[in-house]
Amino acid sequence: MIHSSDRSGYFGASDTKFIMNDNHQSKTWKEWWSVKMGDRESSFSGSIYTRAGNLWEHPLLLAVDPGMILDGQIIYDKYLLRVNYDGWKDGIIREAKTHKYYADKPYTIPEEHWQQVQVEMFVYQKMQQKWFLPPLEGLEIISYALFPDEYHLEPDEIIIDPERIKHHPVKYDKHFIKAEYLPRLKICARALEKGKFPV
Repeated sequence: MIHSSDRSGYFGASDTKFIMNDNHQSKTWKEWWSVKMGDRESSFSGSIYTRAGNLWEHPLLLAVDPGMILDGQIIYDKYLLRVNYDGWKDGIIREAKTHKYYADKPYTIPEEHWQQVQVEMFVYQKMQQKWFLPPLEGLEIISYALFPDEYHLEPDEIIIDPERIKHHPVKYDKHFIKAEYLPRLKICARALEKGKFPV
């Protein structure tokens, strides 16, 4: 759970859905770019779902491994990337995702989450030696289904049910990064450095 709310000047892994969107004329995209430029603060103040996701993140990851390193951050200045990591240990990155409980609808990795973790792996590998990190051994999304009443719990009321912890390994896709992500990222990074709108 990274506490800084400043999203300007850098791109995060969660910004990948915007980087991959070639329509730069939509209201949502322009508002996002204004936040990156530091012209405005994000208008999204959160919801019960994002609040719950933040509150359950640490207990969930520590239930997976009590020795996990939480809230890591790696900066890759070449492309203005500042990537926050929910947790990692021994070269394995863990990304926590909570979701609504449906008996007949388990969590499946949406494209947005898949793209996000690809960027997390990319930056980790690029900066691994400089930041004295162990080589990347893998990444998994840790999903956890929440019941309706659990969205309103306070931190000291959270109890993790091991049966609801699900592991979703994700393989690194070098082609996505090199052929799809980086060409778009470079355009946005150059524009951000110049203080201009990307074309």
